[in-house]
Amino acid sequence: MAATDAAALNIALLLLTFSVKNSDQKCFVAKNQHKNYCDSLDDLYNNNDLLKDVTITERDNTPNLEEFKAVPLEVAQNIERLQLRSVINKVNEDAFVNFTSIQFLTLFKNKLDEIPVGIFRNLNVRILDFYQNGIGRLSPGAFVNLTKMEEIRFPFNNLTKITFNIFNNLTTKGLVLSNNQISKIEKFSFGNMPNLKKLFLDNNLLTEFIAQENLHHPEVLEKLWLHSNRLTEVTVYMLEGLTNLKVLNLGFNSISSIEPKAFAETPKLQILVLTHNSLKVISGNILPTTGLDELQILYLDHNRLTYLSSNFFFRLNALRLASIGGNPWQCPCLDLVLRWLYDNGVKLNCDKAYLNGERPVCVVPDVNNVCVYSYDENHYQRFQSQISLYPPPPWCIL
Repeated sequence: MAATDAAALNIALLLLTFSVKNSDQKCFVAKNQHKNYCDSLDDLYNNNDLLKDVTITERDNTPNLEEFKAVPLEVAQNIERLQLRSVINKVNEDAFVNFTSIQFLTLFKNKLDEIPVGIFRNLNVRILDFYQNGIGRLSPGAFVNLTKMEEIRFPFNNLTKITFNIFNNLTTKGLVLSNNQISKIEKFSFGNMPNLKKLFLDNNLLTEFIAQENLHHPEVLEKLWLHSNRLTEVTVYMLEGLTNLKVLNLGFNSISSIEPKAFAETPKLQILVLTHNSLKVISGNILPTTGLDELQILYLDHNRLTYLSSNFFFRLNALRLASIGGNPWQCPCLDLVLRWLYDNGVKLNCDKAYLNGERPVCVVPDVNNVCVYSYDENHYQRFQSQISLYPPPPWCIL
């Protein structure tokens, strides 16, 4: 939800609370908005004059949760956007049958243990959003016959695994499963989604992800978020088949190794995020032989890098933005890296706190002032003992 939309909604909810306390009117239209704001499900069941955009929210921040039942046809058939905020704890199997025009459906901070089978069957809905409802289980067949579906969102729920046969033949282009407790994805759980371009699996408990085992059409995917999981390596099989992938976020894991040719099948990558991992060595052999000719943004900050192989940057001809701070660089090696970046017009917009001398940026070697192309744990420990004295730098996006 955009910041402006969220602000408008909060103002409207405050107005709703005021209107409920001071009049008998339970649904109203906020100024300059074509939306109804109501404070109970009864207002939805019994009001034939609602607009196309309706929000039902709790009264006075005291949720009165109840089952969401079937809405009369004369009310439901005209509604295109419906948001239910902290008002339901169960959904009747016929609750949405009469919503023949619904396009956007949001269930926000309700209490729902699961999504039953077929409650959304045959709807023309384009976006389903289940933000923070406590959902722990998705039943196979929960999303059948949704031919207009574009995106399904399940952020901040209690899902622990994704099983096969949940997302059946959906036209969905985006699937959001962020901020759950997912530790297991069964094979081909996303297999029947031939149009899937965006897959968000960040902030879960995954220890592995293998594209060919999860997707029937990996070549369609363009954006993959796997940050903040428990990944420890990037294997040659992990990204196999992702030939049109443009954005890959692997940040905030525990990745300590990247196999040779791991990115051989991702030639279209434009953004690669490897921030906050445990990488000690990165070599050009992880890239395709021809390089990543479209990669423009690269995050390498906050790993364990003390040097970079000389053949790494030479395969990144399109690189324009990078982040490298927070690594225990050998100072002579850092000089070489900075020289290449400067000569090739690559900007380090997120590393100012390090490069401006506000915090340690490299370790002076004990011997000759030359770059040693091997990892030394002592460099890392010396760097950590100093960097730990400083607060973390502000979050920065290139």
